[in-house]
Amino acid sequence: MIDGGAGTDAFNVTQTAAILIQTGVTVRNIETANFLSDGAVTLNTTAWTGLTALNPRRPPKVPHLWPPKLLHPAGGDLMH
Repeated sequence: MIDGGAGTDAFNVTQTAAILIQTGVTVRNIETANFLSDGAVTLNTTAWTGLTALNPRRPPKVPHLWPPKLLHPAGGDLMH
C-alpha cells in the first residue's frame, strides 16, 4: 500500500518499458499520478482513493540523430 498522508501528493512513474498495474494495488491520499512510458500504460485504479488527476503519457519523440553529422572546424563536413 502507498499512502500519501495529509497534503497534496504526486506519484510519478517513469519507465521505458510498458507499465502494468493490476487489481489489488492499494494507493490512497495521492492526488496526482503521472505515468510516463515508451510502452503501453495499463492501470487498474479501482482500489485507489483520493486520486483527482491521472496522467498516463508518452515522452515527446526526439528526432533520431543517427548517423551523426560531424562538422569540421574549417567549415567543411566530415563523413563518418
